[in-house]
Amino acid sequence: MRRATLLAVIVPTLLVVLASTAFSADRQRPMSRVHPLVGTWVLDTNTQDTEDPPALVTIGADGTIRMSDCCSAPWAGVWAPTTLRTADATILIPWADDEGGFVGFNTARADVVVSADGGSLTATYTMDIPDGEGGTSGQLGPVTASGVRVVVEAMGEPVGPLPAAETDDESTVSAEASPET
Repeated sequence: MRRATLLAVIVPTLLVVLASTAFSADRQRPMSRVHPLVGTWVLDTNTQDTEDPPALVTIGADGTIRMSDCCSAPWAGVWAPTTLRTADATILIPWADDEGGFVGFNTARADVVVSADGGSLTATYTMDIPDGEGGTSGQLGPVTASGVRVVVEAMGEPVGPLPAAETDDESTVSAEASPET
C-alpha cells in the first residue's frame, strides 16, 4: 500500500518537472520555431510594373501583416504557414472611388515562397476589387511580387551632420543644435 502511495506522488511530480524543463528549454530558443517569413521586407508589389513604388511589409509571428507605401493608406492582413518556407496571406487594402470616398476593401490573396537562405521572397496573388455598389470584380490576376528582407545594420562612421529640416511653421531645426542642459 505504501509503495502505491509513493508512486502516486513521484510519478505526477516527475511529469511536472519534465514538462517544465521542456517548456523552459523551448523558451530559451524561440527563434527555432519562427517561420522564415516573419520579419520586415521591402516589397515590389508588381514585378511587371517598373513605376510602382516599393512597399514596406512587416510579417508578425502572430499571423499579422502590416504594409505601407508612399502613395496609399496602410494595409493590413493575416497569414498562415503552409510548409516550412511557404505561406498563404490575405491583405485588405482600403479602396476609394474617383472622388476619394471609401467603397470597401480590395482583397489580395497570395501564395508566398521564402528563399532557402531566407533573404528574399516571391509571391503570386490575385486582387478582388470592390466596385462601389456592394459587389466586387472577382479575383483578378495573377500578379507577381518579390521582396528582400530588411536586415539589421550596424551604424557606420558619420560623414557629416543631418541637413536642416523645415517644419510646418516654416522654422528650421538644425541638426547641430543640442538640447539645453
